[in-house]
Amino acid sequence: MRSLYAILCNIAFAASATAQSFNLGTASSFGVLAGSAVTNTGPTVIDGDLGLYPGTSHTGFTTSTPPGPGIVTGATNINDAVAMNALADALVAYNAASAMATTQGPTGMELGGLTLVPGVYEFDSTAQITGDLTLDASNDPTALFVFKIGSSLTTASNANVILLRGAQACNVIWRVGISATLGTDTEFNGIILASTSITATTGVNNFGSLFALNGAVTLDTNTITVDDTCNAAVSSSATPSSTTSTSTSSSSAVVSSSAGLSSSSVSSLSASASSSSAASSSSVGAMVITTGARMVATIGVAIAAIIEVTVQTVTTAAMETIMDVDVAMVAATGVITVVLIEVIMDIIDEVKGGGDAIILT
Repeated sequence: MRSLYAILCNIAFAASATAQSFNLGTASSFGVLAGSAVTNTGPTVIDGDLGLYPGTSHTGFTTSTPPGPGIVTGATNINDAVAMNALADALVAYNAASAMATTQGPTGMELGGLTLVPGVYEFDSTAQITGDLTLDASNDPTALFVFKIGSSLTTASNANVILLRGAQACNVIWRVGISATLGTDTEFNGIILASTSITATTGVNNFGSLFALNGAVTLDTNTITVDDTCNAAVSSSATPSSTTSTSTSSSSAVVSSSAGLSSSSVSSLSASASSSSAASSSSVGAMVITTGARMVATIGVAIAAIIEVTVQTVTTAAMETIMDVDVAMVAATGVITVVLIEVIMDIIDEVKGGGDAIILT
């Protein structure tokens, strides 16, 4: 029974991953966040906030000592509580992206020249963009693109990440295991969450943000423009922020294993990223009910889409045959829904009886 429930959860999660916003919490207003240092050369513009924690070295900006040519239009937070909380939220987002199940291929391929649909893509080691990579949201502004990259992301000179038909930079997530390097004059889109370092070479423009959790962000005559339009639309069911973490006992383990932070950073960030004790049996039951409702809703949306396409594209002569198919699909959906409800009720009964309720992963 639990194996069936786990499979159904993965199916529902994969379907919903393409239709939600990605929550960065307090990090959403930052164009650049780093753990150790931020270094700039040339007239860089960060249209958003700049944050650094626990490091203190930021050079090449008008707010630096001595001042440099770089401009930050928002706030500059160096080794303070604001930067600490933002980095903690970025870390939670990194871990959330790491935990997402892969839903789309290809993996390990050159991304240049491809047009990709929403989904979660995984690369065991490196990812490379040479030329144009197009991300097509199919007129869905909530479409989510997540790239899980094992070690490094690299773009060639003059590479482009193109957003098509409603795709938004704030819903393009690049989770990088070690480092990212953007080649000269790259036009990039998205949020880079790198565990160590990010380098934007001369002339790189990014509509999104650069977050290096444990290392440095290096800039050279760049324009970094924050896209915060998605964060305002995030519901309570979207990716959790640092204020909604529920397991204080495991927080440090998640932090250190996912991003490789130093022990001092782990201590301070895990304290910020964890705020409540383990859930009670009643709250677990509520989570189970919520997850089941989302799965049922996902099935309903799929059936509605099938019927809508049928009505809009099929001739009257063929309608009767296809409606028979639709009716059969709806009937099958009803059976699946009943199974889902039975699974949920069995789990709730087990939770009430004190059984093992560790089922939501």
